[in-house]
Amino acid sequence: MSSIPVLRHSSSPAQLSVRQQPARLSVQQPQGNLSISSGSASLEIQHREGSLRIDSTAARASMKYFSMLGLLGEIGRISKQKGNAGVSNIVAEGRACQAIENGGGAIQAQARAAMFDNKQWGVVLMPGVPPSISYTPGSVEISARAGSTQVQFRRQAPIINVEPQRPSISFSAAQLSFSLPGPVGLDLRA
Repeated sequence: MSSIPVLRHSSSPAQLSVRQQPARLSVQQPQGNLSISSGSASLEIQHREGSLRIDSTAARASMKYFSMLGLLGEIGRISKQKGNAGVSNIVAEGRACQAIENGGGAIQAQARAAMFDNKQWGVVLMPGVPPSISYTPGSVEISARAGSTQVQFRRQAPIINVEPQRPSISFSAAQLSFSLPGPVGLDLRA
């Protein structure tokens, strides 16, 4: 009897492993440059004072208040007026005396004229002439000059670094082995 050898086989499957590591990404942003420069502004204010002028010479003269020079002129005018009035009175009295000497009721006429004195009464507001007032208003002139401002900004481009990670691939081939137990003998009989 012959024994039939048993063929044994063993196999291991092929293995493929893929391991992926994440890539590295780094972004750096350099600081930008900002510069601001400004020129100075100017403000100029000019003030001109106003003026008030009051001339009360005519008002004071109407109230008989004079300066020294004006008082001397007024005394001269009054002296001349009183001198002329005195001469007129002397002439009038001389004519009255002549009328008395000539007769004809001159004394009665003089008595009637002296009885009713021809005086006038009234109210006078002082001063009779208002003062002269002139006013020139002051002024304020403002001139402004705006300053200038310049703004400059220089931005920097970002720096981007990428390190890709290649996947690591390992492969182990499949193994297939066949074996027969013991020595193989083949007995072929016909």
